[in-house]
Amino acid sequence: MIQFTLTCVALLHVILGFIVLRAQRRNLVNQAFAAQSFVFGGWVFAIASIQSVDTLATRHGFAFAFASLIPIAFLLFSSCYPTMTAWSSPFYVRALFTLGSAFMALSLVTDLIVYDVQIGPSGLSRKAGPLYPVFALYFITTWCVGLGVFVKKWCAARGLVRAQFNYLGVGVIGGFTGGICANLIFPLVTGEATYNWLGPYFSLVYVGFVAHAIIRHRLMDLRLFIHRGLTIAIATVLSALPVGLLLVVLWPRLLTSLDSSELAILLVSIGAATILIPLMRDAASELLDRYERRHVGASALSDNQPEPGGRHAGEQAHVQIAQLDVAVQTTRERLDDAVAEQA
Repeated sequence: MIQFTLTCVALLHVILGFIVLRAQRRNLVNQAFAAQSFVFGGWVFAIASIQSVDTLATRHGFAFAFASLIPIAFLLFSSCYPTMTAWSSPFYVRALFTLGSAFMALSLVTDLIVYDVQIGPSGLSRKAGPLYPVFALYFITTWCVGLGVFVKKWCAARGLVRAQFNYLGVGVIGGFTGGICANLIFPLVTGEATYNWLGPYFSLVYVGFVAHAIIRHRLMDLRLFIHRGLTIAIATVLSALPVGLLLVVLWPRLLTSLDSSELAILLVSIGAATILIPLMRDAASELLDRYERRHVGASALSDNQPEPGGRHAGEQAHVQIAQLDVAVQTTRERLDDAVAEQA
């Protein structure tokens, strides 16, 4: 059960990273946040893997390899956020990145950090290698440096950016503190790794506050992107309900009439159709909107060429409606910003 839930947490981090990266692929802030989410996902998935005896021998090194990249990924994100147009990393960032990469390689190919990982009656146990205290010092120091950069920008932020920092900061402090205590400090002090499975769950605090900041405070300008994704997801679920009810009614007859391969093909086809219907409807709506906007633009170019039959007045009305839509959207965004600033 723990392995399954940890895998779900890992997938949640990976999906969040893909969403942020897909929204603005060339934006350095989005790239840094996505890289951090992918590192979180890899670490959580490695922790999930070592909960099983079958994969323990080959996966414990990956857990520390991804853990080596967590503080430097946070430092890179803190250096980029909230805005950065060109990346020029300070010397200490490059030095810490090199050190983290070295710890990653050592975790994969040597026993200098941890070794003799076993699952006993009380849970997971491991022995600390000679470089484990150095690794712990690197992790805490690099995270504190990243937190210092983050807090400095947090204190200087104003308005909407300050509201974004509030939620992002609470998520960072809450999620990292719990994970560091459960997976780094407790094993360092006691020599036991019994609660190593607990640390990844603290990252849900971070994900929750980030999601709230995205939806309510336009973190990294993802609210419209998330809103569109949620709309498609809800439409897909609603489209699947009638099909699901029909399958429930016909399921006994389908089991007797079709063999396993035919039944699998039927289920896959129904699932694909259910998912594609909202997507195709959304794509068709977007094509019609583009066609309408192109027509309105062409009408605007011919405003100075009146035509008989009152056609010029009708085209001008279309242009005015389009301009009014733009004004309403702009006013709505400014009201959202004002509400966020007051918050």
